[in-house]
Amino acid sequence: MSADANQGPPRSTPRELREFVRRFEPYGFLEQIGRASLSEGTNTRTGRLFPGPNASAVVLTQFGLAELARFVLRSGSFHRTRGADEDAVVQGMNLVNGLEEPTIGAEASPAEWGIYLMRLGHKQFPIQSGVIPRLPRMLTLFSRLPPTVPEAAAYDIPRRFQQLTGLTIEQFTWVSISLFAILQRSPTLDVSNVIEHGLSSLREHVNRETVERTLALVSCSASDFRQLADREAETITDPRQEHWAFNPLYVKPLIRTTAGRYIAPVPRALMERLVDAPYFELLTADGTAFTVPFGYVFEAYVGWLLAPYLGDRLKPAIRYGTDSRTADWNVFDVDGITQLEAKTGRLRKEAKTTGNAEVVIAALKTHYGQAARQLYRITQRVATQPELALLRGRGLNSLVVFLEPIVWVNTPLFEPLRAAAKQAENVPVEFDPQICSVDAIELLAAHLADHSLFDICRRKVSEADHRYWDWDTYVRAQFPLEKNRELVRCFDEFTKPIDDERETMRSARGV
Repeated sequence: MSADANQGPPRSTPRELREFVRRFEPYGFLEQIGRASLSEGTNTRTGRLFPGPNASAVVLTQFGLAELARFVLRSGSFHRTRGADEDAVVQGMNLVNGLEEPTIGAEASPAEWGIYLMRLGHKQFPIQSGVIPRLPRMLTLFSRLPPTVPEAAAYDIPRRFQQLTGLTIEQFTWVSISLFAILQRSPTLDVSNVIEHGLSSLREHVNRETVERTLALVSCSASDFRQLADREAETITDPRQEHWAFNPLYVKPLIRTTAGRYIAPVPRALMERLVDAPYFELLTADGTAFTVPFGYVFEAYVGWLLAPYLGDRLKPAIRYGTDSRTADWNVFDVDGITQLEAKTGRLRKEAKTTGNAEVVIAALKTHYGQAARQLYRITQRVATQPELALLRGRGLNSLVVFLEPIVWVNTPLFEPLRAAAKQAENVPVEFDPQICSVDAIELLAAHLADHSLFDICRRKVSEADHRYWDWDTYVRAQFPLEKNRELVRCFDEFTKPIDDERETMRSARGV
């Protein structure tokens, strides 16, 4: 098996995979997939089949297991009684790995290659990243920060989330943490497991009502999942590419089997959905009525991350003229200024799954193009607008900060798409601000107390290789990992009542 896996699996078809999963009872198969998912990083047979320094072969990946689970749910037969075992998961994954993933041909343009690789990246990377650091981000964006942002006051993000779901953000977060803790041990859970925590300080937040309301947001029955998957598969015209369709497991990562019992085929997918659920619940319900005030909250969040480390080097937008303003934030270093423009726009699923070029281009025009126009306009007006005198005579770097990363976006493969987005906004091609995600700002912020952001930007774009890297990759390569103290403080304050109760219980036991 190791030799075959290292040489690459033989080609397979969606039909062969469907026929394979139909041999087994689906719920048992999903549990086995979940156990394999949880084994990543362990010194077990399946744990060594994930990529890593101790790998005996590369067969298993989290996104591949999610795809196998999708086929089990969409094609499996509930009339079967044969139980799946560890070998069934490995065999199924070999078929998943063998599904045709054709390149786009030697004649493809750089932009076509960029979109193709971006699609693969968005399929693979998110479910492989950690989610725990994003819990305090969720708390800050949807509960702590909105009341302090005047432009978001009328919409009231925390109140609206509670209206829609019956949950406060705090209750939702505590249930999410509880689910995460349980699913570290087993891919199955029932409501009683979650509510029997024995902590009086947690009863208000984690009880039968809050757990069931949370589960309703992220779960469905097998028959409901099949309908969702069938609907998504209708968007794929080439039957060989059935696995390109959006996987509903990323929206409904918990499968309800019987009353109160659930299976998480890929527990990490559940946590990914939970940390993003407030955004998507509000977006689905209210559209731009949500995204407009949320944009101001995200802008404030970027400043909230940076302010403790930059002090008076960080300055908010400067208003000038009749109704114009500079970038959301400006970082004044001795050697130059860096302007940062924050954008909350995300790629739609058509871009992330099938790589729909029109959707990708439209998103870049809307989000990157508009940001580039605003940043470029500042460079043209510095010399003439009296309110911008503070920016004169200094080097000026420009950075667009997205809420969600777009992989490969700084590379030459995306250059034609960036150029088209800028052309639509009358921005010269040579003005090419870098794009980074807020993940990179969270990683970088702590290092800015002792480093110039202007110099970091200059060095990144001046080195031919580094210029094209994603910013979070670049930051990890250049600096030691250091937690953002504001996010740590947020999470510590949130969990303090529970930590205090646990410490009291330990003291009472004499531990």
